[in-house]
Parts: sequence; structure tokens; C-alpha cells
Amino acid sequence: MFTSIDIYRCVWDNSNRSYLYCKLHVFHNDIYEKGDMKSVHGKIVFFTTIFLISIAGYAERLSVETILLDETFSFINITPKIRYFEDHGGTLTIDDITARNKDWRALNVNTTRFGYSRSAFWYTFTLENRMPRDGGIYLEIDFPTVDYIDLYIPDGKGGWIHKEAGDMIPFKNRDIPDRNFIFTIPENKTYQSIYVRIQTLGSHKYSFLLKTPEFYLDTLGKILSVYWIVWGWFLLLVLYNIFIYFSTQERIYLLFIIPASVTGMEQFIIRGFGAQYFFPSGGKWINIAMPFLWAVMILSGTQFYRLFLGSKKLFPKMDRLIVWIIQIPAFVMMILSLFLPVDIIMQAVLYIFLLEILLIVIIMVRAALKKVRQAYFLMAGFVPIFVISIHGILITLGFTEGNFLKLYGIEFTLSGVIFFSSLGLADKLNILKKNLEKSEAQVREQNSELMAANEELVATNEEFEAQNEELMTAYRSLEAEEQRFSEMTGMLPQAVYEMELNGKLTYVNEFGYDMTGYTSDDLKRGMNALDLLVPEDRKKAAENFISILSSSDVHPHDYTVMRRDGTTIPVLIYTRTIMRDGSQKGFRGVIIDITERKRAEAVLIQNEKMMTVGGLAAGMAHEINNPLGIILQGVQNTIRRFSPEQEKNRNIAEEMGLDLGLVGRYMEERRITYYLRSIEEAGGRAGDIIANMLNFSRKTRQEFSSCNINSVIDEAITLAEKDYDLKRKYDFRHIEIVRNYYEELPELYIQKTEMEQVLLNLLKNAAQAISGMAEEGGHPRITISTAFSGDRAVITIADNGPGMDEDMSRHVFEPFYTTKPVGEGTGLGLSVAYFIITGNHKGSIEVVSRKGFGTTFIIGLPLSRK
Repeated sequence: MFTSIDIYRCVWDNSNRSYLYCKLHVFHNDIYEKGDMKSVHGKIVFFTTIFLISIAGYAERLSVETILLDETFSFINITPKIRYFEDHGGTLTIDDITARNKDWRALNVNTTRFGYSRSAFWYTFTLENRMPRDGGIYLEIDFPTVDYIDLYIPDGKGGWIHKEAGDMIPFKNRDIPDRNFIFTIPENKTYQSIYVRIQTLGSHKYSFLLKTPEFYLDTLGKILSVYWIVWGWFLLLVLYNIFIYFSTQERIYLLFIIPASVTGMEQFIIRGFGAQYFFPSGGKWINIAMPFLWAVMILSGTQFYRLFLGSKKLFPKMDRLIVWIIQIPAFVMMILSLFLPVDIIMQAVLYIFLLEILLIVIIMVRAALKKVRQAYFLMAGFVPIFVISIHGILITLGFTEGNFLKLYGIEFTLSGVIFFSSLGLADKLNILKKNLEKSEAQVREQNSELMAANEELVATNEEFEAQNEELMTAYRSLEAEEQRFSEMTGMLPQAVYEMELNGKLTYVNEFGYDMTGYTSDDLKRGMNALDLLVPEDRKKAAENFISILSSSDVHPHDYTVMRRDGTTIPVLIYTRTIMRDGSQKGFRGVIIDITERKRAEAVLIQNEKMMTVGGLAAGMAHEINNPLGIILQGVQNTIRRFSPEQEKNRNIAEEMGLDLGLVGRYMEERRITYYLRSIEEAGGRAGDIIANMLNFSRKTRQEFSSCNINSVIDEAITLAEKDYDLKRKYDFRHIEIVRNYYEELPELYIQKTEMEQVLLNLLKNAAQAISGMAEEGGHPRITISTAFSGDRAVITIADNGPGMDEDMSRHVFEPFYTTKPVGEGTGLGLSVAYFIITGNHKGSIEVVSRKGFGTTFIIGLPLSRK
């Protein structure tokens, strides 16, 4: 019999239906092991506990409203059924959130209205999928300017599928390439609790929508049609007023064009198309663009309405008030939007916009009372936008809930303002036109005598007809010039092409055929331009051609062309659209072979890598030089202290009763003197190496002299034969050295010590490559040849070792790159050789190698640099 029972609250976990069973199983064993199940009291307690736990789990599950998806489902706004939790610090993880069962609150609204908040908001909802078919579910968050969205979906294994989106995330990372944020939710024929984390510096005004793919595709075209119609309307009004401006040179039309264009651009961005077309890589600029464009729209729009209504003349005090409390703050906000957070600037801009509308409406009403015709047109457009703007700003600031007006209201009302403003300008133009007609009538009446000049005009017309014949002759000459231009295009040392919109090539000049290896017959068979590119570049090229259609500028792009024989060449292609009769007919461009440029870039990169060697050498040399000096000094002093030739040594030995001759014999017999001399010799050799490293790092003046390169090579071979590491590790003396010298090669003006170091490094590299061949029955051999080619001497060092693959050959001159085991080398030998040859001697060094065919290093040196 026990005195107390612990009752566990069962939490329903949609991703693990066995959770309740596991809790009961443990509790059952606890009771049974105590023997209480054998008593009536134990049974009563056991089954009562089961009932209480079941009720607790069932109540917990009922507290979360499940969203049922059945065969009737196509679209649903699930925002009212979602629960939320505000993470003020924005630091909680998905594991922290799933542990908080009591802190969630119901939304109970169709659109969130938290306004501007830097908190991270977590949302959760539970789906029960009973749809009879498979096809996926789309979750849409319908506010395109949210910064960060994280979606967590149970993976059925106790973990989470994590997806992310937001205007700070590259557009290409979205599940569905749409202006809104749309996630695909995998079908799960059971319950699944989904979590969404949203954090943004903008306004929290969005809805959560569930759609089937069919419903999404069905509504997408309709929504986009509305937007394109509105923005097309914006564009037509702007183009119309541009035409009027150039016709009349009236400044007011130019002032109208600026706010109208900026308004269209701002709405284009805020509706999500900015992230898709202007800022596809994400980042802070899309957040900067919104308050910046709003400020420009307020600044330029206010200036237009001041001029349009004549407020400076009619209402000077109100006009000055607009300048000080609208235009100057708007200008300040425009500058600050580049530096301050978007939530601070955007709220300030919205309040300025509200104030602007209020003041414009007041001036507009006062102007209407004064019978100003333009005020009537503005009143027709401003009354709707006054209501819609206040409503939209209240939504943005979180004071009210969104509705249909949130979707299209601001576009239609702004279109109305621009339309009625344009009508007002047109009315003003008509008044000017009528005044002009009256003036023309007066001019006709006053200058009726000019009709007599008509006869002269007739005579002049006859002269014009004669001149027309001359113009026809000039036209034919122009055609001949065009023919010559076509012939010159064919002779250009660059490929020129034309193609249709579908990619079919229609013209390629002779150089283009030579570059690609194709012929005019291939062109006649309908060759596609994308077939000229390597497969990995074709998708990118197709996307680039689509983007070119939206601009009349010349667009350069790098591609790789695959020639007819299968070889490839890097090219730079300049492309622009072909316009005929006001429509796009295709593309025209120039193809430039940039093989040499790529090679030059590779050489430049290699030289940049080599610049790091000097600094590294200086640091290493200074760090090693001091302890090395102490070692050498200690060894030299030790040798001198045992020498019987030193009088002081003999005196101290006599005082101690020692025979220095016997001590010397002992040291010789035990090879102590040999070891000390070996240490001294090795220290000297290390000192020489450090001196060379310091010379490289300090860029000291090198001593150049005329040398017989064949003799320098022989000396380097002698040094290699005496090198301790080469003898011990690679048995250099047993490697066959083949010398193929060109005896008549003139002396070269070189720095002898540096050249010996280069040759010694290459010999060591070759010896390491062919080490072990003798043990395997091979015959290790190094062949050294000299020759000259043109104005350069050529030195080749070849081995018959295993060779290298293409990747190893490409990196062989990089600092610290080595294929030797750890401790066998630093990876600096070949990089130092590269620096000496290319930097100090203005020569060249390259490697030629294939797996299984050995390695050859080729050095080219100028015959004379004196």
C-alpha cells in the first residue's frame, strides 16, 4: 500500500501518438511491482488514475482547434484559428516554443495587427488532412515585405522540417517563386502541428492562407492582371505627361511625372515585385527603398500640388507651413532612411504622409471656394485616397484589421489621384490651347496680306520637288552605305550574330563561324543560339535573354562556348534587343573570345598568392635566427674549450690533473668532435637558408652576373649529391642524371645563388617523386636539358616518376601546397622557385605532367637582361 500517487498531465503530441501509452506503461509497472494491483484498493487507484490522465490529455487536445481539410477544401483563411506567442527578445528556439503550452493566445482576427514591433512572433496551428487525393497544400503569408519567416513542420521522426523565407532571404530560396511567401506543406494523413516564426522591422499585418495548388494557379492570373492593369495605367499617364512636357516645356508636367513614377515604383516594391525583380538577392536595400521612396513621393508630390493649386500665391502662410512641416521633414527622412532602422523611419514617414493629405485637402477645399478649376479635379481624386490612406496607415500601425481595401485600395485610389491630376493638367492645357486659338485668329485677321505670299510658297514647293529628287539620290547612297556596313561587319575580328526571340540564329559573320567551327549550313538548318553554349550555361543564358527584353541597354555576360569539335572557349557576349515598328523582334550582339584575358587573370591571381611568401619568410627567419645563433655560438665555444691549442684550456686542465690529449682522443674515438662539427655545419647551412629567406622578404638588391647556365646546373647537381636529406631519404646518388646541354648557349645574366636554389628545389622535387622506384624494380632517372627558343633560354627538368593529375598541376606553385606526408615538406619550395623565376628574373616556369607519364618543369629565361 502506498501513501501518495503522482499523476502526470498528458500533453497531446501530434508527431508521436504513443506518448500517452508510454506514460501509462511506466505508471502501471510502478504499481504492479509494489504488489498493490493484487488488492482492491490498488486496482481502484490504478484505473482512477488512468481515467484522470486520459481526461487531461483529451482536454489538452480539445484546447487546440484543429483545422480540418476534406474534399471540399480549396482555400481558407486560417488566421482566426491560429494561436500566437510574442517572443520579446527574439531568442527562443523551436524547442523552447514547443515546451510553452500555457503561453499561447488565440488571434481571432482575419489579419494580424501588431503594428511595428521588433519582437519575434510565433504562430501555431494543427491540421487534420482528410483530403481523398494527393497534391500538396500551400501555406501563403500575404504580406510581401516581411523580413524573416521560419516554418517548422514535423518530419514524423521526432524532428522538424525547417523552411525559411522573407525579403532578407534570396528570392531563389522560396518554395514557390511568388511575390508573397508561399510554402509547400507535405501531405500527412494525420494530425500535424505546424509552427511559424516571423520577425520583421516592418509592420505585422498579414494573414495565413491555406490553398490547394489548383486554387493558387487559378487566382494567380487574375490577381496579376489587376496589378499589371493598374501599373500599365500608371505608365500610360506618365508617358502621356512626358509627351506633354516636351511639347509645352511647362515645368508642372515634369513635377507631375516624378511623384507619379515614384508612386508606381513604391507600390511595385511593397506588393512584393521589388524582391522578385529589383532585389532578388535580398538584403537591407529593399527595406531602405520603401521609406526612401515614400519620402521622395511626399516631397515631389507636395511640390507638384503647391504649383498646381498656386498655393504660394493664394495661401502664402499655408504654403510656408507645408514647406516647414511636410517637405523639410520629408527630405530629412529621405536622408535618414539610408542609415536608421526602417521601423523608425517608416512610422515617421507615414505620419508625415497623413499630415500632407490633411493639409492638401484643406488647401484644395479653400481653392475650390475661390473657384480654382484645378481644385475640382483634385477633390475628385483626393476624397477616396484620404479615406483609404487613413485606413491603410491604421492597418500598418496596428490599429485596425485589413480587408479587401488592403489588397487593391491604395493602387486604385492613387491611380485616381494621378488620373484626376492628369485631367486637371489636360484641362489647363485645353485652356492654353483655346487662348492660343484666339491669338491665332487675331494673327490671321491682322496678317491677311500674308496670303499673297502663297504664290511664292507654291514656287518654293516646286523647288522642294526638285530637291526631293536629290533626296532620293541620297537615299540610294544611304542604302549603299548600309551594304558596305554589312560587309564591314562580316570582316570584323569578332563574332557578330542576330537571333529571333525563340533563339533561332538568323545571322553570323565569318569570324563567328571560324570561332565556333560551325558553317552557314548549320545556320540554315535552324540552329539555336543556346546550342552554342555548354549545357551548364544554357539555363543562365535563357534567363538573361528574358531579362534583356525589359531593357534597351546593352548587356554583357560571360559564358563558355562549345565549338563543333567539342573544345570550349570562354567568351564575353554583348547583347541588346532588336526593335522594329515599336516591337521587339529578337536579339543582336557581339561575341568576344576572352581566353587570353582569363589566362592573364589566372597569372595575376598566382602572382598575388606569391606576394605572401616574402612576409612569411621574414617572420620565420627572425623567429629562428636568434635561437640558431645561440646554438652555433655554444657549439663553437665547446669545440674551442676542448682544444689543447688554447693556453687557458691547458692551464685549467693542469690544475685539475687532466690530459687534454687523452680527452681529445676520447672525443675522437666516441665521435663527439664529429657530432659537434656536424651540428656546426648544419647550423651554418640553416643560417644560409635564413639569410636567403630574409633576402626574399626584404627585397634586397640582388647581385646579377653573366653565368654559363650549364655550369650552374652542374653545381646544383653537386649540391644535391651532398645534401644529407637527399642522400638519406631519396638515395640521390643512385638516381641516373642525364644531361642534354646545348653547348653553344650564350651566358645568361642571372643571380647565381637564386638560380642554384631553384634548380636544387626542382631536383629535390623530382627525387621525391621517383623515390622507391629502385625497390620496385624500376630505374629512377632525371633528365636535364638546355636549349634556346627565339630570345629565351629554355631549361627542362624531367623525371620518369608517377606524374600528377590536372588538379595537382594547377595548384603546384601555390604557397604551402604539398602532397608529401606531414613533416616531409613545407610546400614552399616550388612557390619560392616560381617567385625567383617570374619576379626576380622576369622569366617563366610551367609544369607539364600526366598520371603515369612523369613530370616536366620548363623554365624560360631572357637571353640578356643587362
